[in-house]
Amino acid sequence: MQEDIRLRKEKRQESILKTALMVLSKEGFDGLSMRKIAKAEGISEAMLYRFYKNKYAILQIILRINIQKITDEWKNFMATVKALVPKLEISLPIIGKMMAKTISENQAFFQYMIRDSPKFGRVFSRMTQESEEGFQGLLLLQNALESIDIIGVLTNYFNRCKKAGDLRDDLSPENCAILITSNLLPLITHLPILVLKISEDDIDIVKLVDTQIKVMLNGMISK
Repeated sequence: MQEDIRLRKEKRQESILKTALMVLSKEGFDGLSMRKIAKAEGISEAMLYRFYKNKYAILQIILRINIQKITDEWKNFMATVKALVPKLEISLPIIGKMMAKTISENQAFFQYMIRDSPKFGRVFSRMTQESEEGFQGLLLLQNALESIDIIGVLTNYFNRCKKAGDLRDDLSPENCAILITSNLLPLITHLPILVLKISEDDIDIVKLVDTQIKVMLNGMISK
């Protein structure tokens, strides 16, 4: 009996976090409220407060869970990149597909992070004040980015391609790494904003990224 109650409670907590993340991805933190979460979740506001004391507590847990999940996924992704052959035509589409998969599976979180990044200083500072343990959101995010080292790993990949004679001599490996991330991240995370008349469900994100990679390849491969 007690076990069933505990499981129901955990399931509800997980559902609330997913609902809150969807609101965050569409409206940002300033548009998030306990009332909106409760309404979207289909519960009373009073019941929501039984699980979480305020929206800062909800954001804190969302950040902890998703940053850890994405860090683990991207570390595996970067390990794969390190093992790829330095042949752009073969391995760059693989990088694109892996990036599309990892981002699209966490699209709501990436959308929130990109949407609200200019406000992180203010929001995270208040969240630290609200947290009993002094949660440091910016530090958590910074440590995650440093541990993944996306630009560093991709720069090394393009360096290997250049040494193999596959990357144009006039191109900087680091600039190529920045180009890949700066083009593909917004393309995938902003997909609902970019698409006006076509249903998002009708779009194959992997194929979309594959097309973008092919465009990039034309300008990168040494002739």
